[in-house]
Amino acid sequence: MTAAISLGAWIVYARARDEKIADIQRHVEELAVRFGHFSADTQKTIVRLPEAQRAPIAEQQVGGLKFIRDNSEEVRRIYTFALDDTEKLTRVDTGRPGEAPSTRPLPPHALQALKHYLHGGQMPAGDAPWITNDGVETTAFALILDAEKHPVGAVGIEADVNRLQISIASIRQSLLLTCLLAVAAGAGSAFVVHRIRERSAVAQELLEETHRTEEAIIMSLGEAVYTFDPRADRFRWRGNAASLLGFPPDPDGESREAWCERLHPDDRLRYEAALDEAARESLPMQIEYRVHRSDDSWIWVLDRNQPVQTGSGGIQFAGALTDLTAEETLRLFFDESATAHVAFDGDSIVDANPAAVALFGAPDRETLLAQPVQTLWPRRQPTQGLSAVGWSDHVLAALETGIGHFEWQFVRLDGSLVDCDVFLRHALFQEREVLLIACYDISSTKHAQAQLIASEQRFRDVSEAIGEFIWEVDCENRYTYASRRVIEVLGLDPEAVMGRTPFEFVPEEDLAGVREKSEAIFGAGMSFRHFEHRVRRSDGSLLWISVSGVPSYDSSGKIIGYRGASLDITQHRAYEQELLLQKEAAETAGRAKGNFLAMMSHEIRTPLNSVLGFADLVLDTSLTHTQRDYLQTIKGSGDALLVLLNDILDFSKIESGRLEVEIRAIDLPQCIREVLDLHQPHATGKRLSLAVKIAADLPRYVLSDGSRLRQILVNLVGNAVKFTSQGGVVVSASFLPAASDRAEGRIRIVVSDTGIGIRADQRERLFQPFTQADSSTTRRFGGTGLGLAISKRLSTLLGGDLGIEDRDAPGAAFYLELPAILPTEDQIAGHAGAPDVELFSLDADEYFTGRPPRVLIVDDNTLNRRLTSHLLHHLGAESDTAASAAECFEKVASERFDLVLMDVQMPGMDGLEATRHIRSLEVANDPPLAIVALTADAMLGDRERCMEAGMNDYLTKPLRRDALSRVLHAYTRRADA
Repeated sequence: MTAAISLGAWIVYARARDEKIADIQRHVEELAVRFGHFSADTQKTIVRLPEAQRAPIAEQQVGGLKFIRDNSEEVRRIYTFALDDTEKLTRVDTGRPGEAPSTRPLPPHALQALKHYLHGGQMPAGDAPWITNDGVETTAFALILDAEKHPVGAVGIEADVNRLQISIASIRQSLLLTCLLAVAAGAGSAFVVHRIRERSAVAQELLEETHRTEEAIIMSLGEAVYTFDPRADRFRWRGNAASLLGFPPDPDGESREAWCERLHPDDRLRYEAALDEAARESLPMQIEYRVHRSDDSWIWVLDRNQPVQTGSGGIQFAGALTDLTAEETLRLFFDESATAHVAFDGDSIVDANPAAVALFGAPDRETLLAQPVQTLWPRRQPTQGLSAVGWSDHVLAALETGIGHFEWQFVRLDGSLVDCDVFLRHALFQEREVLLIACYDISSTKHAQAQLIASEQRFRDVSEAIGEFIWEVDCENRYTYASRRVIEVLGLDPEAVMGRTPFEFVPEEDLAGVREKSEAIFGAGMSFRHFEHRVRRSDGSLLWISVSGVPSYDSSGKIIGYRGASLDITQHRAYEQELLLQKEAAETAGRAKGNFLAMMSHEIRTPLNSVLGFADLVLDTSLTHTQRDYLQTIKGSGDALLVLLNDILDFSKIESGRLEVEIRAIDLPQCIREVLDLHQPHATGKRLSLAVKIAADLPRYVLSDGSRLRQILVNLVGNAVKFTSQGGVVVSASFLPAASDRAEGRIRIVVSDTGIGIRADQRERLFQPFTQADSSTTRRFGGTGLGLAISKRLSTLLGGDLGIEDRDAPGAAFYLELPAILPTEDQIAGHAGAPDVELFSLDADEYFTGRPPRVLIVDDNTLNRRLTSHLLHHLGAESDTAASAAECFEKVASERFDLVLMDVQMPGMDGLEATRHIRSLEVANDPPLAIVALTADAMLGDRERCMEAGMNDYLTKPLRRDALSRVLHAYTRRADA
């Protein structure tokens, strides 16, 4: 059993060894024969060339052979040598891996074979190879024959069988182990046999893979050989790439992107599509395209490659590039060119390429060839010359000179016209004398030229129409172009302006400023608009012009000058000066109006202060019924006069745009109720009901100006009460959610009454100043007609609207809509922390519990001093008076006061200056003296001027007891015990 197993194993071992050695011998024999044929031309060239010129050709061949050597499992060296004992032996030698080619001589058996041949030894007949074995190497030799079948050299391929010997040693060890363990391991012997066969199959597969790679490379060898790895997207070049393409191949190869950069732009997409399809389908590729050489020339090449499957399951391509002949290039140029080419013999079209078929709109080439050439012309060319005459002239010129170049208009088969740039050449084509026509479609260019001419004409027409002088200057600021309008601006013809600078026409007194600004603009290279300056015309007159310009550039982006336009604005400047004078006059009139209103306010409020103040004091005394009725009439008339005065001042502020609003958090329901409380006595006196309806979803706090909102509501409720005789007034407040046309909700307040109502034809006049719905109401109810006009404008300042509702019921209903902007918690807290307006008692015993405060009254008007003293006395304060600023300084220096009521307008030193003087004398550590302005001025800005002068507060005349009580309470608390 053991012997049988051992014998079987040895038979398998011997058969595997013999088959492997036979495969290697056959492989190197085939390679030797193929390289013998392939190297014949190269070897003959090397033999004939001088020594100095052999190296480049040898290097090219070495590159290809190295690629084969590096991709074979057994091949270790490939070389060629001459059969001439007068020459060096080795011509091309790849060397063994890791060794330089020049350092290894021919092996002894190669020298022996060469000696036998040179000295009459017997060599194999014809091109049959022969094999020699030397230890672990097997060398195959093949003759390199010339055209006459004479041997000029030989090629040798050394195969290293060392790996085979290692495998054989491994098999021998396995056999020994099998013999020792044969009895106990019958199954193991089968495994060993299987492993032996498996190793043999693997070695065979590696050999076949190498064989396939080398076969593909050899089959596709051409002038420039390459391999392409689709996974790495890289090319590796061998063969004649340097001479064909003009660049030395990189040993590490180059990327696909770099190779495609060398291709003609018109061929690149077609080539990449073919390469991608070949890689995707693992198919051979054959394609023609143009390649850019290093000397800037283009060559047509034929690219053929074949896919080779690698051991890892992938593929790579082996291919070669072949330079196409001049005839092939001409054919490709004619057929594949994007330019239309037509050949004709005088009357008939002989040939046409696809581009010509498309240009003339023919369905196919045969249809175009059937057309007489003259049917492709219009009767007349755009130059109005006859086409037949012009074509004959061009043909004769081409016959005489060999070439003609002109523009020509053709008729397409569909009847449309196409403009072409034509080259006409007399040539020999397909063994016939013909005229070759190259047609470049320039219709778009001609159309663009026509548009440019029309645009230029349109530009000239527009510039002439608007009166602008169009110009161009160079880098030295000299005119290079001037339109005809320069005559109207400078009084000179365009020819007289050329070469001169704009500075020559600027008046001497303006020259420095104009030159400085111009140099700054030109130096920065920026565009400019509306640069206004004066110029002096040729007749000596001065004009104002407005200049605008932009930099002009050359093809490299360098500024070569400026171009722009100059417009005569002399009349416009005159209008501006006139408007400026009118504006100054209007502002002067406005200031005069403001001063007049301020003066009238002061002059009216000063006596009105005494009238209303003393009326209040007298009403506090014991009076008869008739006396009290008379005094209340006087006081009511004074209040009406004060309302009229306030309305006029408010309207003046609104008209001048100086009325401002202060937005803060306000308690909306409280604000509405305060207004109703104010009018409740009047409504009760007229036996009218006064009601309020507040919706449940109405927000309590909103952002608005509380004082202006109260002013609007006071006017609306006051009018409702005034114009209602019976029934009542209702104030409704509701919330309108946000709609699609606005971001926030709205507050809607409606004041409705049952009064006299307003007719539809009267409503459009309601919000006009100094206007009422019916002029008779002025006589019946009184008023200035300013209340609604002021309220309307105040509502706009608050971001809302004021209007009147259409209704069929008796009376009228005015609505006020405001934005419902909700405040933050901090804003609401600020509102809650603000001091409320206090209602003070007139009983001194209830108000002051300690020393009565001492107040100094500074006023040049005797009645005002007396009135203010009486009011302070009723409020429980002690007072002293001063009629001037000087007297005030003396009393402040000698006595102690808790408060100074300072009149603003006094002869000599006014109250503002007096306050500044007092503040300048105060000691830093002492508490400052409280100073409150007491003035009849109520214009916008008066309060701010008082605060800036150092005053603490501001009271207007007529002086009201509640306002005086508030100030007294706020600034004299330190008088309390």
